[in-house]
Amino acid sequence: MKKILVVQSSELLRRYICEKLEKLGFEVLSAKDGFDGLIKLKNAIPDLVIMDLVLNRLSGMDFIREKKQYKNVSDIPVILLSNKIDRLIIERLIFYKVTKIISKPVKVDLLFNAVSETLKVPIDIDDSYSLIDIHLNEDLLFVEISGGFNKDKIEIAQYKIIQLLESAKIKYPKILIIITDIEFNQYACILLELLMNCVTEATNTPISFIKILTGLPFVKECLALSDSYKNVEITEDIKEALNSLGKGDVFAFGKELDNLISQLLSQVSEKNFEEVLDFKFSTESDKDLNSIVRSPDDKFNIAIVDDDLHILEYIATVLSENNWNILIYDTGKSFLDDFKKNIPDLVFLDLMMPDVNGFEIMQRFRSSGFTAPIVVVTAMVEKEYILKAKKYGATSYMTKPLSSEVIINKAYNMLKIKK
Repeated sequence: MKKILVVQSSELLRRYICEKLEKLGFEVLSAKDGFDGLIKLKNAIPDLVIMDLVLNRLSGMDFIREKKQYKNVSDIPVILLSNKIDRLIIERLIFYKVTKIISKPVKVDLLFNAVSETLKVPIDIDDSYSLIDIHLNEDLLFVEISGGFNKDKIEIAQYKIIQLLESAKIKYPKILIIITDIEFNQYACILLELLMNCVTEATNTPISFIKILTGLPFVKECLALSDSYKNVEITEDIKEALNSLGKGDVFAFGKELDNLISQLLSQVSEKNFEEVLDFKFSTESDKDLNSIVRSPDDKFNIAIVDDDLHILEYIATVLSENNWNILIYDTGKSFLDDFKKNIPDLVFLDLMMPDVNGFEIMQRFRSSGFTAPIVVVTAMVEKEYILKAKKYGATSYMTKPLSSEVIINKAYNMLKIKK
């Protein structure tokens, strides 16, 4: 049995990695700081170290320097997790037997593929399509899943919920689980119960405070077979679901209630914590040791495609403060004619344009092999609309009206720049 040492200051990330590795059949040792990790490294002599660059008591760089000095452990491979690494440090990492660098928030398929490649051990990760989104509105937790049930993403959801609730200091949230666009198969009931287990274990919320919003018949049929969840209320009516959770304003009606629902669903939780796990999986290779760290001073090409000249000018003005190269297009056709010559690092795209709509633009951009992030700019907040955009290649979205803070934060996030 292969032995892996996990050295990670984040309790949540450490626990997730350790529990997942144990399920995969590895012997796992864990340490919450560099000093403890170094002691366990020398005593246990693992086959692999997974560690963070930023550690307490003994820094990540000091850890791998110390490791290099001890003959018994100097050749043990290291997978390094990091937000940002200085260019000069990257050049030294080969010498210290760092074989892989995984960016944070961690894409778990990249991490476990790296473990598999390093230890020459096959590891199966569920790579089936699934979109999961989790956010809070006051004490109401939204768990949205669409496209399919992905076992690994569902397991990640449990840890992300814990992190979100701890950050917001909410102990017992009300929960609305929204399930859309999923086809029934032989594993659907098992994975649905796994989802329910992960949500309830992460929140300790009584069943009476959990509602499911879905029009999929198999959800009700599957839960009817479960002793634990057969009494969970299931509805196709979002107004009914919100009212039953105490979130529907009884004095609101018509368009006023629709606006309230849109606001609840589209609200993005304010995060004052570091995201440690990423729902998004990647078929792209993980960072190698020649990766160049991005900074705000790098010269990025940012394309803005919008037929509304006021929005076009506003986004361009906000982003131009960073001395980036701003490419503006007031028609979809002008962007399609130009993007192969002036390759963008980031695209802000309006979906509704008269000549070529945003969906066609994304389809042609992606089919040409371009992977730059696309941020959809839209006044539409319906989840079906956003999910359709993601299927066509959108990375993220912003809803109108826009603010300068949202625009710049989105650009930094998409370009993986740390402020």
